[in-house]
Amino acid sequence: MSRNLIHGGEIILSGEVIDDEFSAYGFPGFSSGDVRAALAEIGDEPVTIRLNSVGGFAEEGEAIRA
Repeated sequence: MSRNLIHGGEIILSGEVIDDEFSAYGFPGFSSGDVRAALAEIGDEPVTIRLNSVGGFAEEGEAIRA
């Protein structure tokens, strides 16, 4: 499931960091796959990322950071 994380030219990451599989089933939050899709949609343009998360899957968080 692809989530629209882009709002007003920014990527907004809010909620729990979840596994890509949970994202595919519609669980609330965001995954590394969601972030990759948002970055691909923005392309080579500069981007601001706003993060407000309670935590979640450490491996997914590290994948997003990397």
